Amino acid sequence: MPGMTKGQKETIHQAEQLAHNAQNDPDMAAAMAAYGYDETRWSEGEALIEAAKAAAHQNKLAYSAKLGATDAFTQSYDLTWEQCKELADICTNLFKNQTEYLAALGLHRQRSQTTGQSRLTRPRKTSGFAEFQAWSRNLYHVALTHADIAAALNNYGYSAERLNQEVAAVEATIQTNYTQEQAKETALQSTVDRDHAFARLDIWYRRAQKFAAKVERRNKKRQPLEVAL
Repeated sequence: MPGMTKGQKETIHQAEQLAHNAQNDPDMAAAMAAYGYDETRWSEGEALIEAAKAAAHQNKLAYSAKLGATDAFTQSYDLTWEQCKELADICTNLFKNQTEYLAALGLHRQRSQTTGQSRLTRPRKTSGFAEFQAWSRNLYHVALTHADIAAALNNYGYSAERLNQEVAAVEATIQTNYTQEQAKETALQSTVDRDHAFARLDIWYRRAQKFAAKVERRNKKRQPLEVAL
């Protein structure tokens, strides 16, 4: 959960309440000071509270950025995939009897050992992105640099200019995927940082709360008993 978990929200609330009560109640402040909870110790606690809040805020921002990066990648990948699919389909029809050309384009056929039928080896949209990246780069490289293939494609509206524009789209998609992966790593690290900040706050709070409980028990014992008339 980005931001704060339910338990972390409770820790913040309880730590803030303890710090406030201990510093604004003169008797409690004096009693806590006897356990070493002076102004410096309370400042330390307040700093830990603020650090935990800041870490939670950064965690929320990091996950928001991750969602934005994923959306950008998805949109870019959808467009690029359709462009690659269209080019691959045209190449498959143009060179259906020229297996050497299809192989160069990454579109050669492979016979299934189970069904005996052949299929094109190009990746599916759901394949790993690394596979798509390697295949799409090769597809456009061959389409641009193989003289016979480039000439045939030019007759079907795939000029060098158009191919280069689609190459740019492929590279942009690769970049958005890199940005997405970086955003994921940042989000995960921000969760680690947040949890570490809350762990340090929790240690401080539990210790302070233990002494506060002692003070409260001692004060209760000192309360005069009501005398029944």
